Amino acid sequence: MSGQTTAGSDSPSAVESTSAVSPASSVLAMDPGFIVVTPEDRQKFAGDVTRALQAAGVDTREPISLTVDSAGAVKAEAGTPQAEKIDAVFAQNPALGNTYQKICNYDLSCAIARCSIAEGEAMERAGSPSAKASVWSRFSGVVSVLKGEGEQETLADGQLTSSALSSVDGLLASVEAAVQPSGSPSSEISRW
Repeated sequence: MSGQTTAGSDSPSAVESTSAVSPASSVLAMDPGFIVVTPEDRQKFAGDVTRALQAAGVDTREPISLTVDSAGAVKAEAGTPQAEKIDAVFAQNPALGNTYQKICNYDLSCAIARCSIAEGEAMERAGSPSAKASVWSRFSGVVSVLKGEGEQETLADGQLTSSALSSVDGLLASVEAAVQPSGSPSSEISRW
């Protein structure tokens, strides 16, 4: 390990690292556009994909469910009409696939963050141990569910909708119903 000793001390614990940049600071120094997806970015992507699909002869009047396969390629979900044409559009335009994956990753991160914040807030409101146990059971395993939905988006009417974010919306509504302001759990504990 390279380093120097702090003035006035010979102890190993006083050695300071002289490494150039920490991984955390390098992430923070990145262009936010690399990580963040704005509503404008989402709308531009949806428009670009819609135009590319229409140019390939795909009927975009019906919702199109997209996913990422095990090789990282953007594909139409199984059973989607005109899947071959849709898959070809993404295969021929890697930039669309890269943007799709960026949007999916961003949506998944947002879904997990929203879920984490909501869990903390619900735990604070829960009060009793039984209410806290209900909240915990509601959130247990949610990240795994969200990860499974993290690469699924639906294009409909020129809009892109995230499966992960939609699932969190449903979860948060059910948690809100299950944890009453008094802190007592409701009898409506189901989906999660």
